Amino acid sequence: MTKKNMLGYVVKLLIIWMGSSLTGLTYAQDTKVAEYQTAEAELKNVQKQLMEKLSTKDKENLRKSQRQWNTFRNIDCKYEGADTFQCLGLRTKERTQHLKDRLESLPH
Repeated sequence: MTKKNMLGYVVKLLIIWMGSSLTGLTYAQDTKVAEYQTAEAELKNVQKQLMEKLSTKDKENLRKSQRQWNTFRNIDCKYEGADTFQCLGLRTKERTQHLKDRLESLPH
């Protein structure tokens, strides 16, 4: 095998290896995006349930709180850097739990 053929073979193997690695990364990223979207949908559902039980003043306070929390979450996850969608999903789940706790503490 000549040097040129060997180099071509190595380049082909490298391309195949990189392609399979990128496919794995794409799948992992897609999974994290889907998990974030699911967490966001659950947050909106819990927020809606909570809004139904609040006074007009408390509803406005919750809206303001959510806007500020969204800003904080987005900046915090951007600061975290490495895996934005994983961070967004985690922070969203934490906020959802906070709102669930608030919902459960209200009189029925």
